[in-house]
Amino acid sequence: MVAAADFIAVVSIVTAVIYAWRTNDTVKPGLYLSVIFSAVATLVTINLGINGFFWIYPLILFNFFIITPIRALVTMLVVLTSLVLYNIYDPGSVFSSNYQMFSFLVTCLLASFLISWLSPVTLQLTHLQYRYPLITYCFISHLSSLLCLFWHLVHFLSTYSSYIAIPPLYFR
Repeated sequence: MVAAADFIAVVSIVTAVIYAWRTNDTVKPGLYLSVIFSAVATLVTINLGINGFFWIYPLILFNFFIITPIRALVTMLVVLTSLVLYNIYDPGSVFSSNYQMFSFLVTCLLASFLISWLSPVTLQLTHLQYRYPLITYCFISHLSSLLCLFWHLVHFLSTYSSYIAIPPLYFR
């Protein structure tokens, strides 16, 4: 099942790139890939259990870079809701305990809301970096301090929660 889902993801990438290249439209292929990758990550997480959790965090980043923040938030809420509902239907299949489930949900939602808040800031920095280098430097230093604060929060949560699924090295 996991191999078939991976194959579908790879074929979807090729299809989306060809479509975007021929039509010069990147919005539709981005939304298409977001939906496909969300479904694939959900299936992989359901089949692999805790080892599939590591698919969700890159999915969060991918969704917020490819589609609009509102759509990405809705997509991530659908993915997380489906994981929770499947765990309620078949207890112990995805999460080993309710504590692990809530810990995972909190970190995913925290990451999603932080990234959705930072997406417009990053876009503004991209537009400003060529016009005002000094102002951009100030924004970047502010942004790096926010990311540092987020890393400390994740590190704090992972220190006091043995079930959290984020390795702290990913946020350095």
